[in-house]
Amino acid sequence: MSTCSEVCAILTNGMLAFTGDVDSRLKEHNAGRSPHTAKYAPWELVVSICFQNEQHAMRFERYLKSGSGRAFAQRHFYSLPQASLVK
Repeated sequence: MSTCSEVCAILTNGMLAFTGDVDSRLKEHNAGRSPHTAKYAPWELVVSICFQNEQHAMRFERYLKSGSGRAFAQRHFYSLPQASLVK
């Protein structure tokens, strides 16, 4: 079994976060600790993707912030029915 050391998480409203602890990051955003994200609360996790190293996670995050990456996320993550999302 492989372990997950780095995570690239996608939150509601198109917010993309790179973190090693998804639950803490989500609580931080919902608590309003960041002025940039406080006005969009409450945040919900749409998907989190585990990577074995930081380099791969950062590369995927950079891709998702590109035009084709945003289209990929919209098509594969945001268009899913709520019941099919894994939390």
